[in-house]
Amino acid sequence: MAKKVQRTYQQDIVGDGISSIQKVREPHRERSGKGIKYVLIGVCTLFLSVMLLLPLTVVVTNALRDGWEAYREAVFDEYTIKALQLTLLAAVTAELIPYLVFLHLTCYRSIISGGAGSLPHS
Repeated sequence: MAKKVQRTYQQDIVGDGISSIQKVREPHRERSGKGIKYVLIGVCTLFLSVMLLLPLTVVVTNALRDGWEAYREAVFDEYTIKALQLTLLAAVTAELIPYLVFLHLTCYRSIISGGAGSLPHS
């Protein structure tokens, strides 16, 4: 049987001198057990619960403390509606402007390089 030769990292990157193709190495084996994976998932779930769900629960509880009528009145208040409209305008603008800039630059680049619509002259 052929003896397996231990290769160095540099040999794997450069190749073996015959071929210039980079060698593919076997992926790292997991050294930690599955317990660490579940502990990290638990920590992430706890973090999300404390940072997102707990404040959301407090906000909804305080909003409904005076009843549905007070909640509905606060939501449909003139200033609340204007604040929501301004927030939506800011969100759409924040998404639309980079898209338009990218589209403009792409079209400009296409025009400069000959574009998809330009046909070779015969």
